Amino acid sequence: MFTLKIKSLAPIELTTPQTLDIGKTILYGSNGSGKTSIIRALTYLLVPNESERRNLLYEVEVVESFAKLLGYADIVLCEDNKCAELRCNGVNLAVSETMWSRQYRVARVVGDYMFLPQGSVDPIHNLEDISRVITYSDSSPESEAFIDKVEKFLHDYYIELNIARFHGTYFKELVKDRYTWLPVALLPYGLKKAISILYALEISDIVSVEGFEAALHLDLMRSLLDFIDDMYGGKVIVIETHSGLSLRWGIAKGWSVYYVKRDSITPLTRLEDLSNIELFKKEVEALTL
Repeated sequence: MFTLKIKSLAPIELTTPQTLDIGKTILYGSNGSGKTSIIRALTYLLVPNESERRNLLYEVEVVESFAKLLGYADIVLCEDNKCAELRCNGVNLAVSETMWSRQYRVARVVGDYMFLPQGSVDPIHNLEDISRVITYSDSSPESEAFIDKVEKFLHDYYIELNIARFHGTYFKELVKDRYTWLPVALLPYGLKKAISILYALEISDIVSVEGFEAALHLDLMRSLLDFIDDMYGGKVIVIETHSGLSLRWGIAKGWSVYYVKRDSITPLTRLEDLSNIELFKKEVEALTL
């Protein structure tokens, strides 16, 4: 568990600094409110290696420097009594780093792509990447353990698909009352996304997911959240979302949930708190059309 104290983090500018608990965390807010800025800053401070930072914070290639990417920032990230400070004016970046309790493996899932310290993976569109994710590392105990979890997810949590099992780069599906083996490239789009998130959690200690709801229907989203909560309790995960379902689920499960705006960050601990969240009310109204 970490704490992140934010005074400013472009585009966020707070009158009073706000401290966020970073463990099982959900960031909810409108587009451009600063949720991704929080994830970028966390990633920067948690990954000391320069080349790994560049692989995870891929946007730096466009803006040319981390100072421009992070913009105006004044934050402190702490793990118990170990703290790292970051201050930036958009041109110059000053960082007071620390040695965390251990070297954390960090992953970042953005839409269809997974960014790892060693580079990016595209398990949605790239046939080699989805095969590599499913097989993990062919026939190793780790591979079998991960596939067991994927099968458990499909058998016990998300039972809408009649997928019986995986073997190598194939999956066994019930089609018209008979089982058929199909290549993993033909898995449904949303399921590939869900498996990508599970894979990131399997191989990493700290995972951020941006646009969590992308490609996930409500039933798959709910099942995936339940599975993550049950099976990956020891991992740090930060979910950036625009979905009221994730928001309500997180509050009900006792996760650290925050409503992020450019001028405020509000912790949400009770379902009753949602009555004051204008963005959530707009979502509910849209569903009643």
